[in-house]
Amino acid sequence: MTGEIRRVVVTSPRTALARVPRRWPLVRDLDEQTELGAAFVRSLMRAQLRLALYGSASVLAVVGGLPLVFSLLPRLGTVRLAGVPLPWLVLALCIQPVWILVAVWHVRMAERVERQFTELVKKS
Repeated sequence: MTGEIRRVVVTSPRTALARVPRRWPLVRDLDEQTELGAAFVRSLMRAQLRLALYGSASVLAVVGGLPLVFSLLPRLGTVRLAGVPLPWLVLALCIQPVWILVAVWHVRMAERVERQFTELVKKS
């Protein structure tokens, strides 16, 4: 037995790390509509709903607050500028800019939320 070579198998505890599969990308969860993907989509939808409710509440506060102001201060309702009652001027000239500003704010914030969601999906 002096000339015989014996084979030995060398193993390392690190070989198990090499067999770990790569991370499952979030895009795949979204495409395959898994529970995780559904949770991310629900989160995006909740953020968009929250923005819509904030915008609607702010416009409603302004539009709903005007009758309250004119009922608490009835003299304002009798004021006329160029023959037009003040409440009509306020409705015609002040409400539209408020809607436009809230709409611009809403679009910017919605785009930001979608951009953050897209970046999150790309990172995974």
